This record gives sequence, C-alpha cells and structure tokens, in this order.
Amino acid sequence: MKKCFTLTILLLSFFALHAQIKLKLVLFSQGYTRPLGIENCGDSRLFIVQQKGQIIVCDSAGHRRTTPFLDIKDRISNGSERGLLGLAFDPNYGTNGFFYVNYTDSNGNTQISRFRVSKNNPNKAIKASEKHILNITQPFANHNGGCTRFGPDGYLYIGMGDGGSAGQCARRNAQHQPAIRGRALRWAVCVR
Repeated sequence: MKKCFTLTILLLSFFALHAQIKLKLVLFSQGYTRPLGIENCGDSRLFIVQQKGQIIVCDSAGHRRTTPFLDIKDRISNGSERGLLGLAFDPNYGTNGFFYVNYTDSNGNTQISRFRVSKNNPNKAIKASEKHILNITQPFANHNGGCTRFGPDGYLYIGMGDGGSAGQCARRNAQHQPAIRGRALRWAVCVR
C-alpha cells in the first residue's frame, strides 16, 4: 500500500512538472515610486508601502488614491536600503484603527511606531498620532530589514536585518549566534 501511494505521488508530481502552464500577467495598478510592500487591513483596499516615506491606498479595481494614507517623508532617512520599510495592521484594526510602521529615522536607526487612522476618513492616517514604540541603532545604511508582521500569538515581529556594511556583513551578525539571539529574535513586541 505504501509503495503504491508513493508511486502515485511520484507520477502526479512528474505530470504536474511537465504540464504546459500558461500564465498571463495583467497590469493591475501603476504610478508608485519605489514600492516595496503591499498590505491589507481586512477590507477590499490594498496599502502600498513606498520606500520614500508614503503609504498609498489602492482600491479593488486598481485605482490609486492621489492623497497618501500616510506621508512621513520628513521623518525618515532615505536612499539605499533605508526609508519606510514595513507596515502591519493591528489585529483589531477594525475597532481601534491602529497600525505600525517600520522606518529608518533621520539618524538612520530603525524606528517602530504606531499610528491611528482618522475616524472621519478611512483613507487617511493621523500623522500627529505617532507613538514611538521602539528605536534600534543600525550600525550601517544597508541590511536594515523591514518586515513587520503580527504573529498568531498577538506579538508584533520585526525583521531587523544583519547590520550590513561593505563586504556584506562586516560584523558577521547573520552567522554569529549570540548576535542573532540578541538582535533578530528578541524583537517581538507585545502591543496589546
């Protein structure tokens, strides 16, 4: 029975790999500057994270709004691998309106902040609502990470990168276990 099952899986895999799959790419939306992330808050809208410091709303038909959801260009260091790098909507966004961003501040350090959406306009965040949650020194301008996600445990997880530098990883943070423990894995923030 086990051999028959294994053979069936192998045959299905062979035919799946050799099947002619035709894909057609269709332009959905355009007009973004250095987009690096697409997020959803639980409805039909998409939120496009632009590295230069803006989050743009795109509707389900692909139409982008001309006014940014959030514009923090004046608060970030930009260029290379810096800028607005991540966005995560609070698991209770529908009721509390909170979302979190990961950006490099004017000193080049990672800033994790919470913002709130306007109660009167779901397509506009309140820039003045920024609450600084965490600021982490970045040793170099590259490899700053940026991935920001809520886990099923309710914690906000932040990808910090390995610190970078010329020659890629001058401090070998990605290969050094104590640095990994201290730098990458301990940054889980409970925000509830």
